[in-house]
Amino acid sequence: MTTPNLPSSRQSTQEQGDERKNSRLGMYFANLPLRSKLIAGFVFIAVFGAILAYGSYRISARRFIENALPNQQIFGQIAWQSRTVQSEALEFVSAGQESTLTELSEDIASLTALTTQMVNLADHPDEVDDFIALNDSANEMADLAQAIVESHARTLAALTALETSEETMASLFGQAQIVIDEEIARNIAADNIDELEIDAIPSQEYLADFRSSTQSVLSQALKFVATSDPNALDEYEEAVKRNDADQEKLAAILESDEPGELELGTQIDKVKEEIQTAGQAVIESHTQTLALLEQFEDVEGQLNESLSTVEQLIERDVNESITTTNRIGILSAILTVIMSIVMGLFLSNRITRPVSRLVQVAQQLGAGDFSAEAQVETHDEIGALAVAFNDMSSQLQGTLVSLEYRNRAIETASEVGRHLSTILDPEQLTSAVVERLQAAFNYYHVHIYLLDKAGENLMMAGGTGEAGQAMLADGHKIPVGKGLVGRTASMKAAVLVPDVSQEKDWLPNPLLPDTKAEVAVPITQGDQVLGVLDVQHNVANGLHQSDVELLQSIANQVAIALQNAALFEQRETALATVQEEQKRVETVLESLITPIVVSGVSDGVVLYVNDPLTEMIRMSREELIGHIAPDFYARSEDREPFLAEIRQNGYVDNYELQLKRSDGSLFWTLVSGRIINYQNVPALLTTLLDIDDRKQAEVALDKQANELATVAQMSVITATILESEELLQEVVDLTKTRFGLYHAHIHLLNESKDTLVLTAGAGDVGRKMVTEGRSIPLAAEDSLVATVARTGQGAIRNYETAVEGFMPHPLLAETRSEMAVAITLGDELLGVLDVRSDELDYFNESDMQTLTTLASQVAVALQNARLFEQSQKALRELDALARRLTHEGWESYLDTAVADANFIYGSPPEENNGDVANKITLPLGVHGTTIGQLTLAEPQAMPDKAARIANEVAQRLSAHIENLRLTQQMEASLQETQQRTEELTILNEMSRVMAVQTSIDGVVKTVYDHLSRLMDTTDFYLVLYEEKVEEVIFVLTVSGEEMRWYPERRRAGQGLTEYIIRHRQPLLMSENVDRHLEKMGIVAYGKPAESWLGAPLIAGGRVLGVIGLQSDTVPGLYNE
Repeated sequence: MTTPNLPSSRQSTQEQGDERKNSRLGMYFANLPLRSKLIAGFVFIAVFGAILAYGSYRISARRFIENALPNQQIFGQIAWQSRTVQSEALEFVSAGQESTLTELSEDIASLTALTTQMVNLADHPDEVDDFIALNDSANEMADLAQAIVESHARTLAALTALETSEETMASLFGQAQIVIDEEIARNIAADNIDELEIDAIPSQEYLADFRSSTQSVLSQALKFVATSDPNALDEYEEAVKRNDADQEKLAAILESDEPGELELGTQIDKVKEEIQTAGQAVIESHTQTLALLEQFEDVEGQLNESLSTVEQLIERDVNESITTTNRIGILSAILTVIMSIVMGLFLSNRITRPVSRLVQVAQQLGAGDFSAEAQVETHDEIGALAVAFNDMSSQLQGTLVSLEYRNRAIETASEVGRHLSTILDPEQLTSAVVERLQAAFNYYHVHIYLLDKAGENLMMAGGTGEAGQAMLADGHKIPVGKGLVGRTASMKAAVLVPDVSQEKDWLPNPLLPDTKAEVAVPITQGDQVLGVLDVQHNVANGLHQSDVELLQSIANQVAIALQNAALFEQRETALATVQEEQKRVETVLESLITPIVVSGVSDGVVLYVNDPLTEMIRMSREELIGHIAPDFYARSEDREPFLAEIRQNGYVDNYELQLKRSDGSLFWTLVSGRIINYQNVPALLTTLLDIDDRKQAEVALDKQANELATVAQMSVITATILESEELLQEVVDLTKTRFGLYHAHIHLLNESKDTLVLTAGAGDVGRKMVTEGRSIPLAAEDSLVATVARTGQGAIRNYETAVEGFMPHPLLAETRSEMAVAITLGDELLGVLDVRSDELDYFNESDMQTLTTLASQVAVALQNARLFEQSQKALRELDALARRLTHEGWESYLDTAVADANFIYGSPPEENNGDVANKITLPLGVHGTTIGQLTLAEPQAMPDKAARIANEVAQRLSAHIENLRLTQQMEASLQETQQRTEELTILNEMSRVMAVQTSIDGVVKTVYDHLSRLMDTTDFYLVLYEEKVEEVIFVLTVSGEEMRWYPERRRAGQGLTEYIIRHRQPLLMSENVDRHLEKMGIVAYGKPAESWLGAPLIAGGRVLGVIGLQSDTVPGLYNE
């Protein structure tokens, strides 16, 4: 076939195309290159979409910035500012710092401005009311906070005034005492008995009474501020009335013409009024503060409700902005899509129409009509393509012959490839390739080299004929980069040598002497060289580029076949490994005692279960494996949260679930799950741990906790009773009523320690039994009470019939179960607490622990009562001793005093003056103890009236001494009360802080911080005791400024800490610590201490740990 005259044909078609152009603009666009046309269309679409996107963004952003964002910002500031105002107001009430007032005023102003700004931002009608409500609540809270601060400030000011008036009154009391003492002395010197009896002596008594009532007014005012107890108000009013009455009595005496008395009485009355006014101001302002605090709590709740409502409105605005943004975005996307379609249709029409014409010409060429020509309408790529198409048609006939030859070669190569695809053994593969190639193309020799693992040598893997077999037997190899084959591997490109005689680097092989031409093509997989396919011909120039292309195609197929063979081998190895691993996993799972189930993630079908799971669920493997997992959830609503957590995280650990068995019984488990690959499919591996016993134990612990709380309440009640019989009676009555028992009574061990005497019984029945004088010998074998007393271990008995067994009593005929525990203090048995129920099997071990705890509290309370009785006895003995010592002291003084004729102490000496005919001796006593006597000697007999005055003076003088002592005691008591109040405040604060702690470290740090405010904690430690493993854990140790957490864990030994754990009692060594340790046989750890204090941490009868304090330098730092 000859090629047509293309240039003349193209010229005629271009002229025809030019005549069909309609306009210059159309001509210009039509002649643009396709790339420019597409770029112009895409630019137009992009610009249009960008304009729409920018417009929608501006609209959405403007709406969000104008509406939602300011509201969110101001709302957050209001919430934070309101919390700040609350905390600052309460902080001022608790601490009273002046700096807090400035901060509070600034924060109130900020809060008011923010709420006003919030109201102005309301842009919906339904927002206005809620924003105004928030503004009102915030302003009301701010007003209340300011009012609370002002009220408490008035309280502080009144307390300051009260303190000032108290100091002034103390000074006036001293002046008044001096004035009265001077008046008594003047009257005695002037022998003015009537004035002394009417004025001076009553003034002494009234002054003492007025001083006492004034101190009572102060005390009650301070008590109300410290405790806020309403009862203190009544006591305050009574104290004021008593103070007024005492002042009137004193004023009546002081309103005389004695020098200074009238003015002093006026000053005392004025200061009294100041004290009462200040005290009333303290009470009124503190009462107002308490009322304002209650209102503050209510307003806080209203504010929280308003904040929640406004937060919902703000969230609604944000959602509306998001919805508007979404709508604008969707509309912009729709417009962009429409414009893209229009532009696409336009471009496709301009591009595909000439392409369609080219397709028609191509179809004609495909049908064998090589005279068909494409029309050239434009000068763009399609026009150029039409010109090229016409040129191509003229060349097709010339290539048909070569194509037929190539097709035959390709068919041969395809046949080789199909055959190779069935071979998965590399040795068979290489042999088949070389044999097929030689047979198909009649080559002189064909062989294949494969690259070794080191990548250094090409090892011969297959070759044709005897030469190939000989080279295989010799392990023929060629280094990479050497010779034709080595160069092909290093270059990763085919090398053709049509005439080997012209190739200086060619390596001849003596087994192939007739080689005249050679071609080597690389066998590659991606960038990796696997080997080289080498073909040799015995005809010079017998190999061409077409052979290179053919051989490269076959080499590529060989590479794929080699890769498939390698993958097949890896797959077989991996499959064997997986099967072996699966068997090993199932063996491991079968050996585990933990219930395990494996189920498919997608369908929930059970793939595997072990025997412990079938036993737990009470279903066989056949009922489970291959079936969808049954619904084991006790509550269906628990399923979705469990599965949701697995879907979110891919696993779940220690998830508490209540499940049900196949028989419907319920049990608690800890479930853990993981997504794994099981049998090449995603599966859920689930393990179950039965915690049903633990859950039951938790319920029992809750019950025990409630009972222990009752025990604690009883401990508080009984701690205030100091008379042993009353104490024991209160214990049995409370035990019976609080625990809902049939009966309760207490036996105490007698002094001879051989008999248990019934000392207290609950109710009328118990009192009647005590009246009968019932007792139990300690050696009684059948008595539960005696058995517990002997062994020291609590015990429980149940009675099937109404016969009680040992010691039946008609008043307790309904007893069905009995429990008794020993009342011990340390190792000393005090008695037995015995309780009874009219229900069989009513008591258990938990009740035993609770009653044991109660018995411990009773032991301590009983010991306290006994100690109190002993202390009372000791006080009586001490009082007698004081009387004796006082008497002996006065006698000793008289032995050394200089006698006075008219004024002496003790018995007067023998009278030498005959003028003294009569005398009167009056004792000076304090509460029955004579501390001296007043002796008056007169030359004449003393009239009865004068004697009465003298007696009154002696009594008043004794009363004055007692009043002075009481005043000193009251001042000391006030100081002690204030100190105890501060200590209790710190302890209460510590309890509140500990109540919100959720970790051991937080509790320990709280204890240390608050204990440091009560005493010296320079050297401090807190230890926890692990009873089961006999170990002590040092949680926190402090030495000076150094604080260490968990520094040590050791076995319990014989140290101080272990001594307190064993004895369960506090230990104080104020000095001589080394001598105490040696005496107790305690091993000392660390550096020696000068003083030491430690106490056990006990809960529920168990020692949890020890708190220890010590000083290395200061003896006597700690005391009782």
